[in-house]
Amino acid sequence: MLALRGGGASSRNRKSKLKTENEGLQRQLQYHIMMHQSCEQTLTDAIEQRNEAWNRVDHANRHISELGNYVRNLEEYVAELDGENRRLRNQTHPPAAAAEGLGQVVPANDDGDHDDVDTDDGV
Repeated sequence: MLALRGGGASSRNRKSKLKTENEGLQRQLQYHIMMHQSCEQTLTDAIEQRNEAWNRVDHANRHISELGNYVRNLEEYVAELDGENRRLRNQTHPPAAAAEGLGQVVPANDDGDHDDVDTDDGV
């Protein structure tokens, strides 16, 4: 009858081997679960870093666009100031051809600094 039950010692030995294998597989499963969770966390961190980098790029591109607009505005302002400067210079120091057209006498050696003009009212 003993042979029908599974043989006593060999059955215990086989159960012990199966239990050892099962424990080893459980440890492997726990290790793989832990590694999977670690990989998920690493992937999540990388995605967050990528998103932050894209946010910084977007912010920088908006800033570049704003700076471009600012430069264009400054260039327009400088052009306006340059035009105003020319207009005022022409009013205070008219070019020789324009002065002659207005009936003003412009000496041939006039250098435009007006240091040869007397400022006193004596004639």
